[in-house]
Amino acid sequence: MKSWYIHGLNIIVLVAMSVFGLFALFGNAMSAVSSPSINFAVYTSFLLWGIFYGIQLLKKNNIWRITWFLVSLTVLWYWLFGGGASFWNMIFG
Repeated sequence: MKSWYIHGLNIIVLVAMSVFGLFALFGNAMSAVSSPSINFAVYTSFLLWGIFYGIQLLKKNNIWRITWFLVSLTVLWYWLFGGGASFWNMIFG
């Protein structure tokens, strides 16, 4: 597997995450009671994506790159779909 596959997959994840994040931020802004936990979850998801992408770039073996890509998908999915907001509510709620 060539390294440009990993770059392409990560860019696709970034674009999908950006679209979902924009919808979440728009919905949060338009609701009667906006929550800072949603903003926290969306903004930190980009930070997490960058950290995982950096880890993937540091790995030389494609098996490790794919493994870290799958780990990043799992963590980002959990974080965006409630984990980040739950973490915010646990710390500051």
